[in-house]
Amino acid sequence: MLVLAQSKDAQSNGAPKPAAPPELPGVEVSAQFLVPTKFCEYGPKAYIVYFPVEITVTNGRRTPIILARQLTISRVLLGANISEVWAHKYEIGNHTAGLRLLGHSSDFEGYPSSPAFIVLKHNQSYAFTAVQGIGVSNNPANAVQGTVPAGDLDASLELQTWPYQRDAAALGNQWSHFGDVISGAAFSFPVQIKLPASPVVQKCGLMPPPG
Repeated sequence: MLVLAQSKDAQSNGAPKPAAPPELPGVEVSAQFLVPTKFCEYGPKAYIVYFPVEITVTNGRRTPIILARQLTISRVLLGANISEVWAHKYEIGNHTAGLRLLGHSSDFEGYPSSPAFIVLKHNQSYAFTAVQGIGVSNNPANAVQGTVPAGDLDASLELQTWPYQRDAAALGNQWSHFGDVISGAAFSFPVQIKLPASPVVQKCGLMPPPG
């Protein structure tokens, strides 16, 4: 299960934000947020909702791509519309940036089709399900650190596509005749999610938000 880290309002940060996220050309990501599994109390003014998310990665390139199976969600970008999403109006970060797997030596030898990798030809897809937590403030007038306001928001997932300590560029050279090794950030097209105000919550043992 992924862990909620923080959110930030881009309007409170003077640094310029990109008009659109960097992309991996031809690597198409879709995300379907399913019915939440639970709503957990997060202090007296907020909650965390846990969504199962069905994620599909499709190869839109003419050449094959080599994709690691251990994909994780590194961030969720949210906003009232697509423009706000790409401007990083709100971000929910997960503690994945420093997580790197050693992997088995056999995973990086021979043909890259193993429990660790999958080779996708043109228009082939790889699908998996993850669970993502989103912190929500019940009242926008009482913002809570690490949360977003309740309501209808567009959401995009940033996938971390390279989970290994091994250098992806070196492996890309080794496997170049099999396809392109994917190692950059990949973003799903925004979809709308509903974050209700003051839902019935359960006590899940979460630490209250700071402040």
